[in-house]
Amino acid sequence: MRLDSPIDFSKVSGKGGGFSLLPPGDYLVALKEARELTTTKNGQGTTLPLCFEVIDGDFTGRLIWIRPIFSHQKEAAQRFGQSLLKELCTAAGILVLEDTNQLLGVPVVGSVIIEKDKNGVYEDQNRIRSFSSAQGQAAPVAVAAVAPAARAASAPSWIKR
Repeated sequence: MRLDSPIDFSKVSGKGGGFSLLPPGDYLVALKEARELTTTKNGQGTTLPLCFEVIDGDFTGRLIWIRPIFSHQKEAAQRFGQSLLKELCTAAGILVLEDTNQLLGVPVVGSVIIEKDKNGVYEDQNRIRSFSSAQGQAAPVAVAAVAPAARAASAPSWIKR
């Protein structure tokens, strides 16, 4: 496709993205998006890409992606990923997860850290290390008050049902 006008990248600053990292700490977050299971880079397991949105405080609207391991040939890796998913479900008050739609919009507290790439290839990233109940936190956003069945009915088509 031919551009209407050329872009002179020598005048463009930065690496892109445009967002600085969130400071480590606890944030009130809600699941905004859950994607289909994806295969790990080494092909030995699957991850569940989840996108959380900060729903209270100075960083409202910021997004944090995590990809907990859902299944893996190595039991320890699978146990680690599933323990994070269990924490999330427990914090959301869900005992049996049948569909990721059950988690959409439910406020929980995410303990955010800054993850550094051990090999120096990737830039630092925010990750959610753990989840806890949002009981006693600020009032949840309107989407959190929607019943699970209504959330599932109005969920975008890219969310696995």
